[in-house]
Amino acid sequence: MLITNSYQIKEDNTTVGEICLRQYEGCEHPHIEFEIKKDYQNQGFMKKHLPIFLKQLTDKVIVAVVNPSNLTSIKLLTNNSFIELGNIGSYKNFVYINSNQNN
Repeated sequence: MLITNSYQIKEDNTTVGEICLRQYEGCEHPHIEFEIKKDYQNQGFMKKHLPIFLKQLTDKVIVAVVNPSNLTSIKLLTNNSFIELGNIGSYKNFVYINSNQNN
């Protein structure tokens, strides 16, 4: 696994979360992963910062795999142009097609 892009979310010079792309061995496209520290959840940080992160990407296709019970993350992804492709095992699979670049 290789982290290809990382973005720290800060509030008053404190890191409250992170968004990153990970390239897993055997996977054609990078996977997006994100997390907000517990004390900062449900305050809109990811809603604000995920679009900023996506705009700086050069990757054409991004994959997200989410637990189906994580409705907040599912809503965040779909509100940011991720398309649900169905299930992989017990997880929901999403894809983002980057229209910000010309690859």
